[in-house]
Amino acid sequence: MKIIKVLIGLVFCMSFSYANPVFVSFINEIQTEPASLQRIEIHTTPVSGAGTNLSGWWIRTRAGIATINQGVMIPYDGYVTIDATNTSGIFNLNAIADTLTLYNSYGIPLQTVIWPAQPVGWNKAPAPPYGGSICLYRSPYYNYHFTDWDRINWYIDSTPTFDELNNNWSSISGTVFNAQGQPASGLIVDAIGPNGTMCGLSDTAGHYNIFGLGAGKYWLTVYAVQQGIPVGNFPESVSVGYSQNVSNININLPISGIEQHAHSTLKCNISGCNF
Repeated sequence: MKIIKVLIGLVFCMSFSYANPVFVSFINEIQTEPASLQRIEIHTTPVSGAGTNLSGWWIRTRAGIATINQGVMIPYDGYVTIDATNTSGIFNLNAIADTLTLYNSYGIPLQTVIWPAQPVGWNKAPAPPYGGSICLYRSPYYNYHFTDWDRINWYIDSTPTFDELNNNWSSISGTVFNAQGQPASGLIVDAIGPNGTMCGLSDTAGHYNIFGLGAGKYWLTVYAVQQGIPVGNFPESVSVGYSQNVSNININLPISGIEQHAHSTLKCNISGCNF
């Protein structure tokens, strides 16, 4: 099953620099069981581009090291599946618990994924279920004014889509209203919980969508993008099921400042959440 790309009327900076770093992801989807379908999907990134040569890159897990064979490249459609057929050495992914690290041919570590781990974050993921996979979702706002909105989330997908766009994530949607009851646009709505952190941006109608969530419980906080300060929140936690959209989570902003609730002090970045 494929998804339709959502067109967003914003232009996002796709550049990478050490002065303004963003998370660079290569590993996009992982499946561990059944053993005959153990595989890793690698995709293009803002810095790699399509056509990246993966020859001599290697993967370390608890079981050992597997080196990617000569001639394996990220194709121009953006995805390549790595498994025992195009690697040499020990290609084995532990279904219960493992640490997977991707290295380039110079031995520089590029990305690590650990499972199972909480809170879920850029390098922490739930364990892939039998026949399913874990997929990465990245917020499109990752370099929007400042990198604190670089949101990375790993979620469970029961229908792996290797060599295609990821899908089957959960989501939360609703409308943000200002103190006068009018739609409030251009605000970040941040969802934070043990199973991930992700954000959405309210449009001219005040509507927001937070995609890329795993099933679980989340707390929503609204931020002014330019200042990065909280301006409101949804007063209760929001629970979402597997591949479910929970809609009509409407947020009314207070006249001044944020309405305090038990989880308004949660701090999250690309490493995860601090409770």
